[in-house]
Amino acid sequence: MPKKNAKIIIILVAFALILFGFIYYYFFLRSTAPETAPGIDETTGLFPSDGRGAPDDSTGKIGEPDGTGGLPVPRYRKISQKPVSGAVITIIKDDTKGNAIRYMDRATGHIYEAWTKSMGQERISNTTIPKVYETLWNKSGDSFIARYLDEETEDIISFYAGLVKKEGSENMKSDIYSFDGSFLQKNISDMSVSDGGKSLFYVLKKKDGSSLIKSAFGTTENVEILNSPLREWLVEWFGNGYLLKTKPTYKTGGFVYQLNNGGNVTKLLGDVNGLTALGRADGTAFLYSESTDNLFSLFSFETGNRKITKINMKTLPDKCVWSKKSKTLVYCAIPSSVSFGKYPDDWYQGSVSFDDVLWVIDVNMNLGSIVADPNMYFEPPVDGINLILSEDEDYLIFTNKKDYSLWGINLIPEPLGEEGY
Repeated sequence: MPKKNAKIIIILVAFALILFGFIYYYFFLRSTAPETAPGIDETTGLFPSDGRGAPDDSTGKIGEPDGTGGLPVPRYRKISQKPVSGAVITIIKDDTKGNAIRYMDRATGHIYEAWTKSMGQERISNTTIPKVYETLWNKSGDSFIARYLDEETEDIISFYAGLVKKEGSENMKSDIYSFDGSFLQKNISDMSVSDGGKSLFYVLKKKDGSSLIKSAFGTTENVEILNSPLREWLVEWFGNGYLLKTKPTYKTGGFVYQLNNGGNVTKLLGDVNGLTALGRADGTAFLYSESTDNLFSLFSFETGNRKITKINMKTLPDKCVWSKKSKTLVYCAIPSSVSFGKYPDDWYQGSVSFDDVLWVIDVNMNLGSIVADPNMYFEPPVDGINLILSEDEDYLIFTNKKDYSLWGINLIPEPLGEEGY
């Protein structure tokens, strides 16, 4: 082959390789590479607002924007891929998308909005509150209390915030709301939101004990209901008063008391090892567990006649939620099996994890039925906590204690082949 022709062939091959490389980069690598253009930081209240795109999507959107021809909505599904600090099924409703679900990202404090009948969800606030371990919401989903630990002082910090729409928010994709809020007193050890979502009841630790305080949600005005020499109370709203519980451990007898707004305390149950409890919002009953022989048992307690019923299924009250429509029904995450251990301590400390099936139980009839089994949906095992029902009781969300992801269950599923599967 003449040298001239060989040179031409080499030049053409080199040009073709360069052209192929350019096309591959432009149409493949460039289109899939994440854009990391920095945004403009701004100060909103007391926490920074992250102007960058969402970690999982530069627009802040996840999945399809609605449920009308987008992704099909499974009956049982994982809502958040990342750990959450708290969630709520709000009273915000859309005819197509169902009820809005709002949750806070545990690492960043960013807030996301999902829907009960849609796979679409988006980030609605970029304001950063790092390492939030608990978030309590009101029913409207427009205000919350974020709780975290000050790493320098080790004080428990509780920050109240209302969501405020920003000007021009209709043109924003992932930073619609800012926070308008204030700090509550430091070292509130436990806190409960009333069933109506308008009031708080909390335990404020002091050197010589604790104060049990009632306040309106989102205000600093408060009323001390009880000054106690004990510091380690767990509290709940309970009818027109409150349920007081000692912190549980397998080796010590625990107690449950009822407290009214006048400061009067009545013992309901006592000297029960490993005692944990969950009250009905109307104050008529509570669930409790007892630790015996390296296992535990579940009971219901009726406050009117003090009737105690041992429930045939084995779980902890922390893994349940009372029905809003029936006084006898309770939804629970029930472990498929329970190994011997020191309960509930081993479970709280994370040395034991359960693989649960979701049940609904009639505590009067002592019968139950399965609501959802993750195995049937080819989903990974879950250890359910923080169960929350919608107001219409047609949807349930819970947190998986294994990784703190958020899950949802449609309690009134459509027939197979239509809306869900």
